Amino acid sequence: MILFAAELWAILACCFVIGALVGWVLARLIWPLFIRRAGPEETDEEVLATLVPLPQPVSLQSSATRREEPTFTIEARPVNAPAPPQPTASAPSAPAADLASRPRTPKLPPRMRPPALPGPRQGRADQLQRIPGLTRRHADRLYAIGVYHFSQIAAWTPQEIAWVSGYLNLGETIDGEDWVGQAARLAASDGPGRRPRS
Repeated sequence: MILFAAELWAILACCFVIGALVGWVLARLIWPLFIRRAGPEETDEEVLATLVPLPQPVSLQSSATRREEPTFTIEARPVNAPAPPQPTASAPSAPAADLASRPRTPKLPPRMRPPALPGPRQGRADQLQRIPGLTRRHADRLYAIGVYHFSQIAAWTPQEIAWVSGYLNLGETIDGEDWVGQAARLAASDGPGRRPRS
């Protein structure tokens, strides 16, 4: 039975090889004859020119036909600067009255970058990955922005936490893992803390 199966597979392999050779010969010898009888080939540009008329590119249009787009200027204000005083009017205009009638949504605190140090104090940075949830990659990115010590993390405000969460793409991890509280405990302790996972 095994001999029969082996012979069958050998015959199938020979048929495959012979079929591949015959197909290759037909493709090389006979197929070019059919292509030559088809006639001259048209280039892609000729075909596209007959099908779709292309508009003139914008950069080549004359300056007279271009529309002048309005330009806007944006005034930059510091985040913590008070808003400029609004002029008082006897009767509010229609858009102002419309805005006053809308319910106000509470604003989130603005994001602020935490204060940075030019380098670690005494030339040695704390092992920030001792804080649960803070990985080596996070620590390296914090070192890159000038955060080297637990005391810096312990002093973060909610605005600075929001900025760091956005910078590290952490979402609510900083609050959920209590990085600020952990950093305060590690900054106050003299003993060794939890070692980072390798």
